[in-house]
Formats: sequence, structure tokens, C-alpha cells
Amino acid sequence: MVRNASKLQKLLEDKGFDHSKHSSLRIVEGSAKDIDACSKTLVDPQTSACASIVIYGIGGQMDFSNPFNPTLSDPHVCAETSETILKSLSLLSPPNPPLMAVISTTGISSERDVPLLMLPLCLLYPYGLPEKNWVPLADISRADHFMLSVPHADKAVLEEQIMRAPKASIRDWIIIRPSFLLDREVTFNDLKAGYEGRETIGGGKLTKKEGGTGWQGISGLPIGYGVARSDVGRWIYEEVIVGGGSEWIGKKVNLTW
Repeated sequence: MVRNASKLQKLLEDKGFDHSKHSSLRIVEGSAKDIDACSKTLVDPQTSACASIVIYGIGGQMDFSNPFNPTLSDPHVCAETSETILKSLSLLSPPNPPLMAVISTTGISSERDVPLLMLPLCLLYPYGLPEKNWVPLADISRADHFMLSVPHADKAVLEEQIMRAPKASIRDWIIIRPSFLLDREVTFNDLKAGYEGRETIGGGKLTKKEGGTGWQGISGLPIGYGVARSDVGRWIYEEVIVGGGSEWIGKKVNLTW
């Protein structure tokens, strides 16, 4: 599902991909706050089967009209859309609920997962929740995130809702926390992946031609300034779609260069 189908089609064409020649790609234009649109996206119209994996990558655009109180164009976009998707899945009541992988953000972990120079964006004043509290927040009750307070609070609600979702809606979850997202070309062997308590090293197995990233496993949380959107997408393809989630299920995975 996308807000603007023509924009996605243009992006695909710029990459040399003709979506009309791939019957497995079905683009649904609509709002993720609309239960009917979500259901249409989640269910295969030919087989009536629910998707086995749901990838969530919704976010809002920063609004700096008040530089002393930056916000989002839609301050509760993640809270509302994730709530709607979970409601859709609950109503569909699939016999085999999907795995759900959501793209969140760094800066809301219980441990420091951003470089020291980025802390002023994240930790400053006593924390004040946004005016609409969707669910109790666990990890970010310790401090206000200053410039990123609104998007961080929204992402924290997203994470809470996914982690609390009943097994009848989603069978498992993976939370992906990339560092600052950049519009860069795909890299190889630059991406690092890890999570709190991770002890194994490991790394990517797919080649670049196969759609891999050559990601390097990190013991614990990798810390970095940024990562390419394309690398995040390829990691999700490699580890969630091809790999089925394996060791990442039930984990909050940090991705960075």
C-alpha cells in the first residue's frame, strides 16, 4: 500500500523495474488509517489468503514551522496506522497470522544507541508525552527527545502496539531501528546489524547480485550516524523475506553504517 501509486511506479521505473511485467506486485493506493484499504492490501484477491509477512515502513514529514517546537505533519501517523493494521488483521482473523516487521528508529532504546554528538537531538529535558497517549510508553519515559520528541514518541507507541499485539493478529514481530536514513546508493559490506544482548557475530550470506547487503553482525548495539534507505530495504529482503526472520524474531534490531 502506498499513498501515491504513480510516485512508486516512477521510482521503480527509475531503477529499471517494469512493475507491469511482474504479476506478483500488486500496488494498492490508499490510507493505512482506512481498515478497508488495509484489508484489501493484506488479502490476496485471487486466493483470499492473508499475507504471511507484513512490512511496515510508514512515517511523517518533519514540520519546522516553529523551530522551537518541531513536530510532524501528522504527529500520530505511526500510532494510528499501526492500530488500524492490527485491527484489520484482528477482523480478518487469518488461520496463519503473519510475521510483522516494522521500521522504527534509533534514539528510543533503553541503552544509548546514537553517537554522542547526536545526543542533543534526543536527550535534554524531563520527558513530556504527546497530548494523545495511545498506550503506556516503556522505554522513553526518562527524558524529552527535544527536536525529535514527536517522531520518537510516535515510533515508541508503534513499537509498544506491535509488541502487545495478540497472537491472533500477528504470530511474531521484528522491530527494525535504522539510524538516520539517507538517500544513497546500495552499498555492500558497510551495513552493521545487532541488538541488545546479542552475542553472536555472523553476517550476510547473499551476494549483492542476489539482493544481499553483506551486512556484518555486531555483538550488542551498533552505533552510527546514518544508513542508506536502500541498504535497510535490502537487509529486510535478505533477513525477513528470504531468511524468514530467523534470529531477529522478537528483537529490536539496530541497522547502521
